[in-house]
Amino acid sequence: MKKRLVFSFCSIVLVLSMILGPLACGEPVDTTTYRLTAAVTDLHESSNPFLASGRGDIRIMSRIYEPLVVGSGGAAIPRLAESWSYDDSTMSWTFNLVQDAEWSDGEPLTAADVKYTLDTQYAGDYSGGGDSKEFVDTVTVVDDNTVKITVTEYASAFLDFLNSMYIVPKHIWEDVADIDTEANLAPVGSGPWLWDEYVPQSHVAFKKNPNYWGGTVNIDEMVLEIYGSQELALLALKTGQVDMVPTVELYSYIPQLLESTDVKVGVDRAANFYNFLFVDHREEPNNLPAFRQAVSMAINRQDIIDFALFTYGSIPRMVPLVPEAIASEDVDWPGLGMTDEARIDEANAMLDADSDFSDFVEGETRTYKGDPLNIEMTIVNRPADVQQAEIIRENMAEIGINVSLKLIGFGPMMGMMFGGGWDDWTWSTAGHGAGGSTLDGLAQEFGADPYNVWYDAPSLGWGEDGDGGGTTAARALQADLRQSRREDDPATLATLIEQIQVDFAAELPIIPLSQGNTIYAYRLDTFTGWAPQEEMDGQGSSGHLLGTINILALEPIAQ
Repeated sequence: MKKRLVFSFCSIVLVLSMILGPLACGEPVDTTTYRLTAAVTDLHESSNPFLASGRGDIRIMSRIYEPLVVGSGGAAIPRLAESWSYDDSTMSWTFNLVQDAEWSDGEPLTAADVKYTLDTQYAGDYSGGGDSKEFVDTVTVVDDNTVKITVTEYASAFLDFLNSMYIVPKHIWEDVADIDTEANLAPVGSGPWLWDEYVPQSHVAFKKNPNYWGGTVNIDEMVLEIYGSQELALLALKTGQVDMVPTVELYSYIPQLLESTDVKVGVDRAANFYNFLFVDHREEPNNLPAFRQAVSMAINRQDIIDFALFTYGSIPRMVPLVPEAIASEDVDWPGLGMTDEARIDEANAMLDADSDFSDFVEGETRTYKGDPLNIEMTIVNRPADVQQAEIIRENMAEIGINVSLKLIGFGPMMGMMFGGGWDDWTWSTAGHGAGGSTLDGLAQEFGADPYNVWYDAPSLGWGEDGDGGGTTAARALQADLRQSRREDDPATLATLIEQIQVDFAAELPIIPLSQGNTIYAYRLDTFTGWAPQEEMDGQGSSGHLLGTINILALEPIAQ
């Protein structure tokens, strides 16, 4: 009996050792909480996906919410919609949703959520639905996983339009009394992250969504640390306080980052990011193509590349598309290859040829119809933008135009654009893409029908009759732009846009200054698996680092 008891005891010990394994041997279990920290400089203003605007809000919303599709490399890639098709006979798009998507509260994500989101965006005239609204007739739930969008006419960039709309849970938002005042302090979304906390002007924190339908998130927490300047953000990256800077805008700091073997600086030279000089065509002489051409001729693009962008950019052609997407051979900047003296002489000659302009006298300000050419230029208060503006101001002095600078923050600039508050300015510089590197990028961003704030606001009055001017060429180009948004035959679209490029370069409603590079930086000693890839969603970009594709690829390095 005693022997049997001893045997049983030993059996229990053996079983326990098999179960406990490493614990019994004293091997450590990794209980580390892995946190990914990004340094940003944009302030958060709203957690309401219907009201969010500006890069600070978009970066937060795209952690929690998702659109049907996202843009990457000029193409639409699946997100909440796993596939889609267009039926020309019924003028309808059919979207098939991913089968297992669910909201962070466990409720299934269905076509009813998509219909509710689109209907609410359009009814409230919220910015997320702005581009697609004019094309949409009805949104119909076919079944739980299928939604049909019937359109009034085909739009070549319709999928691009949809990536600006975050799908929200109907069961949450249909009970909201007033969407316009809803703070949404406990967001329920479908994305890989859950809202944790927000400390104003300090940080926004997220916890991983353990039930994310799109894959396993290998990081426990994400924090967006808000810094007062790019210099402080980049210093934090260099010293190991943060893991990434999603957008590097202080080009002069890049050499310091390159000194560290633990920091990787990524440069996307194919990203369709242009810097423009926007002009208000309702104010003379901005409405004159010859005046815009003279201004463009005088601006030293190489100085902008060398001194404002620290060589991280290239001289643009005179249409807002990356060089790889340009079909026409006839849209180079006319000043290319000319000496500085020859360029300035040519620009002055263009203005001297119009008797409404006084002749150029060195050191004096020209007049137009007797009024001095004193122009205020609104710019974002960032080092590269300020340096670029100083170059433009010096160049304009060489052709008798006196330019003063008005500096504002990035947020207010975006507010002006999306809010339509353009009435207080005459000139402005800003940068944005034209919708990917494909030819229909031009069709997406440049067309006045339906209204597109990124195009029409910076070019107020262009192509209109009345005091703002409006030429036959401008109206013809507008018509071609509208047609390009509706053309579904690839060959016809390519031919049409090639002609648009030539006409655009001649009319020059906005003036390209540089074709910039998208630059980002991250540390190599905290996470592995970095897979930077452009993801366009919201009213902007999640960037190459904050997008879901990259986040799901990351693996923490045990310290």
